[in-house]
Amino acid sequence: MIKRNLYMIVIIFIFLTFSNISFSCYGIPFAYKVYTIETEYTLYNKGNSTIWVDLNKIQPGFYLALDIDGWQNLINFTFYINGSQSNKVKNMVDSSGNKRLVFSSSLKIRPKEKIVLKLIQNVRVNSVTPLFSTRKKICMPKTSVSLGNLSFDEAVFKRYLSTRGFWRIDSDIAKISDKIATSSTTVREYILAILRWIIVNIQYNISKHGGIAPPRLVIKSKKGACGEFSSLVVALARAKRIPAYLYLSYYYDPNLNVSIKSGDFSYAMVHAFQHVFAIVCLDENTSLPVDLTLPKRNLGEEIDAIDKAGINIMDNIIIVNRIIDQDPNDFLMISPPTKNISMSYKVTMMQKSGIAFAIEKKLRPFCLMLLLVIVVIIVIIIFLRECTDL
Repeated sequence: MIKRNLYMIVIIFIFLTFSNISFSCYGIPFAYKVYTIETEYTLYNKGNSTIWVDLNKIQPGFYLALDIDGWQNLINFTFYINGSQSNKVKNMVDSSGNKRLVFSSSLKIRPKEKIVLKLIQNVRVNSVTPLFSTRKKICMPKTSVSLGNLSFDEAVFKRYLSTRGFWRIDSDIAKISDKIATSSTTVREYILAILRWIIVNIQYNISKHGGIAPPRLVIKSKKGACGEFSSLVVALARAKRIPAYLYLSYYYDPNLNVSIKSGDFSYAMVHAFQHVFAIVCLDENTSLPVDLTLPKRNLGEEIDAIDKAGINIMDNIIIVNRIIDQDPNDFLMISPPTKNISMSYKVTMMQKSGIAFAIEKKLRPFCLMLLLVIVVIIVIIIFLRECTDL
């Protein structure tokens, strides 16, 4: 009798455990991972006179991880100057939703003095689990509007259609877009045809010079990495008035380490590398992630660049910038605030915890009441079984 009841308790416990996980799919408790990102700039005054440095002129500056439902949320951040926490900083959100730290005063650096600036932020990332994934997954719908019936609110989507500067559509891009469109009747078909064309015609190649080449140059060189592939997706989408933009992210891998030194400048990525992917708007309510390089796609796998885009199936990607009509190189190119300063740049990424469970604060009373009801029901069932056996 006792053994049977113990079996019953174990079975109920297992049921509750999996119920708890399944509740996470509906936003009550949910599984997540926590990552710490440390962004560090070291400034050294190599001159013979004191310099007042405007920290807002450091490029690309200090950006906080974005809050994106179903993918990630910023938990907190702390900023340090030479190991001491600084409160002379605030968070400014730009027109693209990027969160950059801005500084209220300049920093004095004496001759031969070194200053270390460090931003530490903790980010909660929705996890991919074998049975119950809590990560938002956006897949390509089976149908879409015809390519000639696109309708977007111009006031809302104007910037997502920009063809100025970096995003200029030249005659080569226009010709390719028109050629792709001849075999496409719907927006869905056109987007997949874009991906097919890029897979066939653009060779994957990481530039030694850094940065992202504009789409019109990628067409000519026929090579590039994640940034070039993604920016070309955006340009070809915009050529047919389909809104699109980029996300700049960090990809975590504990085995990755990159270090570059050139003269007075040094650059390091510890357990991380930067990754760029595209977002294409199928209609006003559907935005699709497009990733041709994580993992790298082959011909015939165009749909996987959306349905199995890295951000859809991985929980080790953290988005830090949304790039709409800006030049993406403004978020990548690193430069000191003044010519008399030598600078080093380092990003370190760490996984702070494994999969954990959390309950949103506003839902805690409900969850506790639900748990209490379940426990009472279990006790009643066990009691009734005992009475029946007697």
